[in-house]
Amino acid sequence: MKKVAIILLLVLITAVFVDANETRKLIIVHTNDVHGGVTSRPATFINPDFPPEMGSIASQLTYLKRLRERYKEKGDGLLFLDAGDCFTGTPIGSLSKGEAVIRLMNQMGFDAMAVGNHEFDAGEENLKTLSQIAHFPFLSCNIIDKDTKELVSYVKPYIIKYFFGVKVAIIGLTTAETEITTFSENVANVQFLPEAETAQKYIDKVRAEGAEIVILLAHLGLPWDPDEAYREMLRKIDAGELKSTDKRLNAVEVAHFTEGVDLIIGGHIHIGHRQPWEHPEKHTLVVQNYANGGSIGTLMLKVDFEAKAIVGYEFPEYQSEIVTYFEEEFWPDPVLDSLLNTLQGEVEAGFDEVVGYTTGIITRGDAASNYAGYLVCDAMRENAGTDFAISNLGGVRAEIPGGEVTLRDLFNVMPFDNSIVVVAAPGSLMVKIFSRVASKHQGLLISGGKLFFDPKAHQEASIVKVEVEGQTMKDDIIYTLAVSDYLIDAYNLRYLEGFSHEIMNHTYVTIRDALTEYFRKHSPLSPEVSPRWKIISD
Repeated sequence: MKKVAIILLLVLITAVFVDANETRKLIIVHTNDVHGGVTSRPATFINPDFPPEMGSIASQLTYLKRLRERYKEKGDGLLFLDAGDCFTGTPIGSLSKGEAVIRLMNQMGFDAMAVGNHEFDAGEENLKTLSQIAHFPFLSCNIIDKDTKELVSYVKPYIIKYFFGVKVAIIGLTTAETEITTFSENVANVQFLPEAETAQKYIDKVRAEGAEIVILLAHLGLPWDPDEAYREMLRKIDAGELKSTDKRLNAVEVAHFTEGVDLIIGGHIHIGHRQPWEHPEKHTLVVQNYANGGSIGTLMLKVDFEAKAIVGYEFPEYQSEIVTYFEEEFWPDPVLDSLLNTLQGEVEAGFDEVVGYTTGIITRGDAASNYAGYLVCDAMRENAGTDFAISNLGGVRAEIPGGEVTLRDLFNVMPFDNSIVVVAAPGSLMVKIFSRVASKHQGLLISGGKLFFDPKAHQEASIVKVEVEGQTMKDDIIYTLAVSDYLIDAYNLRYLEGFSHEIMNHTYVTIRDALTEYFRKHSPLSPEVSPRWKIISD
């Protein structure tokens, strides 16, 4: 009997020892740059002829419920986070000024959302309203009021969550690019502090408060090739071109310039990474999901229960950080699907009207192959009756489908309410305008001419030649240009030498309306084949 008691005691001691050293799991589920992509749609990127149906936000909830049920039973934790830019880009998002998207997100049970640059698209007051509608906090530690120099009232710098005795801090961060990528009037009352420097202040603060795991929920982009971005960053640091107090850093740079961060959840750059990127020295993990809905990031952090530290990670689904929720696999949650249909019906009445036709898919691409962008510029130029029209690459947000084209399709192409401004200026100033826009993102969309671009040239001289009907544009001849009001504002065109209010005329015609009129008039339309962009190399 005594022998049996001793054996039972040893079993109990062993069980306690194993439990004390058990590895627990914290599931990080995250989205970013949804841009109003909350409805189902065909996945033409997989099969343009017979596309499977991408699930809506109601399918996303089905996936999320499965995870919650599975890991709740095991005593593990789950965080559901969004890295910003939640609403602008679709009719239901843009026309409701984000309210419909936030109401849907409320039903999802988000723990927090970072403020992205596009959260300011409908103005700061609207952002304040959205923060009051949301059942979850808006996070950012680097947006301050210009007058008071304090954090703006509609954000929290961080939140603290507890999971199986471990204290987890989530700090919000917003790209300082917002001050140059948003209409100036929408951010006139705020200032964006340097990302890494400000984040470090709050990292130190939450660590002092006892946080054992620190997550940056950051609307900062993880570049397409993080390893190349890391090497380029080191080169810039060695050359004295980059430092920790700079603004407009990407996620790789913030990971490098901060201490004490375990995980960065990125956004802003619309590319998903199926594996986390890990800083070579600090071992900070960085993850980022694809944009526009349809997929969700899921990372399982292994947490040593005794040490209260991350000791590894894995993926709960499909051996990938990113899960695509097809409707067939994740049948929409009926309650959320009903709310989505109600909201969509209220906001999008008439958006399925056919306005024209195409002979094939009109694709997006770089400056040499962005045929949808060329078509947008053609519509602007015809509507305004100008010699040229230009658009930045990022202003054209979707390809144009083959066959019937609806108002909804054109809204997806041009989701912003930017209007056409006509500029009359000599060729010498036109080249400076083209150069400034082209150099910012190594590309420019144009109608009315062909551009020759030198990527190594100075910003205001990167366009080395403009051809008009085979002839070089003349410096002293006055030309007219159709351009969006956003480009004039965000690219600071008005500060170019020779630019003035006198050479501008606001038409107040939205680019989307001009594109719709163009389709009604010229359908069927075909993909553009003539080149309008050439890079001059050594």
